[in-house]
Amino acid sequence: MTFNAGTVGSGGGSVQANGGLSIVGPGTKSLSGSTSSLVNNGAATWSGTGGFNNPFGGRFINSASGTLDIQTDADFSSGTFDNAGVLTKSVGATDGSDKTSITGAFNNTGTVNVTQGVLSFTGGGVHTGSFVAGVNGLLEFGGSTHQLNAGASVTGNVRLINAPFGPLNVNAGAT
Repeated sequence: MTFNAGTVGSGGGSVQANGGLSIVGPGTKSLSGSTSSLVNNGAATWSGTGGFNNPFGGRFINSASGTLDIQTDADFSSGTFDNAGVLTKSVGATDGSDKTSITGAFNNTGTVNVTQGVLSFTGGGVHTGSFVAGVNGLLEFGGSTHQLNAGASVTGNVRLINAPFGPLNVNAGAT
């Protein structure tokens, strides 16, 4: 499936990408409606300059069988991003001058790897998965409350940002 611009789910429901997903181009993508979702169940890449704008609460789900490689500094605005698979940020400036910001809620039960560039989470979320930033990567946490629950781990280069910053709760069993 190729998603280069436009809206998925304007009438609600779920679109399942089972055979791969390519998110490309300069156009804005939108997940419209609180009951609308785009589910990645395979290998996906996000490249180009077009970001996601989800003003009505759409949901992107990277399932346990899904992999998503972010190869852009475009943003995911509003809505919810659920990661149960592997999310990688592999392209971006290492000095933090450009970054991919996820301003909606981000919930991680899978693995987040930042090998190059900056991945910023400012919409809060609940996490039991891992976050790893390599030597050329940076993780940012800010904005709303982030709950690191049992099983969650954060390693590598991390910055707490003021957006304003809500609590970063490191609960029992998180590292």
